[in-house]
Amino acid sequence: MIPLEPEAVYVLNRLKENGYEAYVVGGYVRDQLRGQPTNDIDIATSALPEQTMALFERTVPTGLQHGTVMVLYGGKSYEVTTFRTESDYENYRRPQEVTFVQNLEQDLQRRDFTINAMAMDGTGSVIDPFGGLEDLQNGLIRCVGDARERFREDALRMVRCVRFAANYRFRIESSTWESLIANRDLLQHIAMERIRAEWDKMMEGSDPYRGLVLLVNSGLLHFLKRKPDWPVIRWTAEEELPAELSLLNLLDRPLLRWAWLLRSMELSAEAARHGLSMLTFSRLAIDKVIKLIEMDGHLIAKSADPGQEELEQVWKEAVLRYGADAAAEWLALADAAAAGRLRNPPLAIGPAWSSVPADEGRRWLKEMPVTGIRELAVSGSDLLTLTSRQGGPWLGRVMDRLMLEVALGRCANRKEDLLDKAKYYLANE
Repeated sequence: MIPLEPEAVYVLNRLKENGYEAYVVGGYVRDQLRGQPTNDIDIATSALPEQTMALFERTVPTGLQHGTVMVLYGGKSYEVTTFRTESDYENYRRPQEVTFVQNLEQDLQRRDFTINAMAMDGTGSVIDPFGGLEDLQNGLIRCVGDARERFREDALRMVRCVRFAANYRFRIESSTWESLIANRDLLQHIAMERIRAEWDKMMEGSDPYRGLVLLVNSGLLHFLKRKPDWPVIRWTAEEELPAELSLLNLLDRPLLRWAWLLRSMELSAEAARHGLSMLTFSRLAIDKVIKLIEMDGHLIAKSADPGQEELEQVWKEAVLRYGADAAAEWLALADAAAAGRLRNPPLAIGPAWSSVPADEGRRWLKEMPVTGIRELAVSGSDLLTLTSRQGGPWLGRVMDRLMLEVALGRCANRKEDLLDKAKYYLANE
C-alpha cells in the first residue's frame, strides 16, 4: 500500500462516488515505490473534463483539448486528466489527435516507460499492467510496448530514457536501447529548450557522469537540431571521456557541474557562452557559469609560480573582479580538482581549478574586509566632491585601487583614510 494525502483521497473518492474511475498515475506512484519523496500528484479518470469541473468548486481548465483540468482543494492542486489515447504524432513530438477512452489500461499504454505506467487507487493499491514494478525492482528502463513506436511518437523520450537511467542508476533494457540507437536521428526534430530541460535534469540528478557516458555512447548528441561546437557533442563510444569528468558527481549543484563539464573540455568563455545560448539557458544561468570559467582563466594567467604573498593578492584581486559568490563556487570546483589529484593513481587535471589551494582561498576570502565596491566607506560621489573633477575613467580606476588596498589590509576602510589615499593616487597619476 502506498500512502496518499487526504486531499488527494478526497478528489479520488469524489470522482468515484459519482460513478467515475479515478487513479493516481505516473511519477508519484513510481517515486513512492522507490521510497523517494515527491509532491506532484497526477490523477487519471474516466470523467470528461466538463464532468470533472462540475464536481469541484474550484477548477482551472489548463488543457481541455487534452482532457486536463486543474482541481484546487484544501490548499493543494491536482491535474486531473481524462483517460485518453493519442495518435498521428506531429514532428515526432505532439499528438495531432487525442481520443478520450473509458479504460485505464488504454491510458497507461500510451506512456513512455513501464515504471511510469503504473497507477494506484484511493486505498493505495497498485495497478501495474506492464510490469513496471518488476522493472523498478530490477533497475531497468523499458518502454511500454514497442520501443520503436514509443520513440517515433515522441523523440524526446530517447533523452528521457538516458536521464532516468542516469538519475536512478538503472540499466536500459536491450530492445529499448537498440530502438533508441535506430531512431536517434529523429532527435533533430526536437526543440532545443526541451533537450536542455532534460539534460539539465540529468545534471541535477544523482549520477550526471553516467548520464554523459550514456549520451556519448548512444550518439544522441550528434543529432541535435542545433549543435554547440563542443567536443562532447562530437565524442563517440570509441573515445575515452576526459578522466576528470568522473569527478562530476562530487559537485552538489548543476551550475557547478556545467562549469566543470565546460572547463574540462578546455572551452573558451566565448565558445562556452555560445553553446549554452544554443541550448536555451537563461542569461542569468549563462552569466554565472561563464563567470566561473573566466575567473579560473584569470587565476591561471595571473598565478604562474608566484610566491605565497603574491598568490594571495592574485586571489583577492579575482574576488573583487568576479565577486564573492563566484569565488565561493570556484572553491567548490577547486575541492573537486584536489580530490582528483589525491586519487590513486591521481588524475591529470591540468591547471584548471588549481591556481589557489582551496583552504587558503577560503581563509583569504573570509578575512577580506571588503569584497565589493558598495562595502567601501567612500563612494564615487565623495571623490567627485573631493576633486571637483568631472566623472570619467579615472573615477573607476581610483575606486578599484582603493578597494584592493582595503581588501589587502593596506588601508583601513575609513572615509578619511580612503580620501587621503585617493588624493595621493590622483597627485601621482
